[in-house]
Amino acid sequence: MVALSALVIGTVAIAVARWAGNQTDAASGSASTDRPTQIAEAQVAYMRGIKLLERRNKESLEQAILHLQRATELDPTFAEAFAELAVAYAGAGGTTSSRFMSADQALEPALAAAERALQLNPELGRAHVALARVLNSLQPWSKPTDLAIEQSYRRGLELEPADADVHLQFGNFLAKRGRSEEALAHFRVALELDPLSPSVNSRLGQELMAAGRTDEGLELIRRTVELDPFQFNARFRLGWAYVTVGDLEAAEREFSAADRISPNSPPALSGLAFTAARRGDAVRARALLDRVLPIARSNDDSFHVAIVYVGLKEREASLEWLAKTVQGTRILHGKPPWGLHAQIYDWLRDDARFRQLEQEIVMTPFGGQLGESVP
Repeated sequence: MVALSALVIGTVAIAVARWAGNQTDAASGSASTDRPTQIAEAQVAYMRGIKLLERRNKESLEQAILHLQRATELDPTFAEAFAELAVAYAGAGGTTSSRFMSADQALEPALAAAERALQLNPELGRAHVALARVLNSLQPWSKPTDLAIEQSYRRGLELEPADADVHLQFGNFLAKRGRSEEALAHFRVALELDPLSPSVNSRLGQELMAAGRTDEGLELIRRTVELDPFQFNARFRLGWAYVTVGDLEAAEREFSAADRISPNSPPALSGLAFTAARRGDAVRARALLDRVLPIARSNDDSFHVAIVYVGLKEREASLEWLAKTVQGTRILHGKPPWGLHAQIYDWLRDDARFRQLEQEIVMTPFGGQLGESVP
């Protein structure tokens, strides 16, 4: 990762210290508030931003950031809007399906928004969760930062135990650390609190499939698409669910639907390229790869290039781009459908270089069962 600015380094240090037990009082003179904004136009902009965030695609995320920025400009004491703005930037620069900037580009505005939310209202659970998501999505992992993130999620749960999204995000955190049973418990609580949430339903389905409960997980993701046919993540997850069970025709159908929702999105294009390659249409796969490459390079997004080469079964290019992915993110650290244990990589397992990548994953500070998800 590119060296951080002094401001960002300082902000991360403050955040880690705060959630390691050295929390200081919020800055004096900050306008703490436990109520929504009283400025109607700011509230409208905020609600539009929240609705757009749920769509989980690049275009809606770009618009969400603009609306949330507008809300904070109209009411500079609107803690909830600053918290959601931080979350939006974490999605824009993290390893999510809606990514459209690098982690370095997103980190400073994301941290600034999260810190402002906490200054305005230290008792706002979603502000604690926002900072956790920023550090988790945009920072290199380390044990001190990891402890800070978990404590921040737990503080958010203490303050807002009935918020389905807080349980969803904490479940994502736990799943990424190989704590699948704990993650499933939080996903199920989230589902009880918000049974119609497409994000909760599809994420629980994905985790069930990763845990080997394939039929149950696949059916849940299918039902998610019925709940909301236009949510990008649900279509994207269903596409990879079909890849997992070997139904490439159905997978292509879902990736095509995702591409219609968010045109030229690397996750949708790479899914289409992978299925085209595995169905024997290398020409189409390479044409799609030509569209993925410039976008992926601008966002430091090596995974969506790697997965196309894996589909094409091009050994040298696959290993090159998988190595870049291992060095840059945790998306390959364990669980299907993308982790290095997935069947899609079986043709590479006889190569010493692939085994070296697996060893690098095992030697990470948190072990070899970390599964980066697409929230």
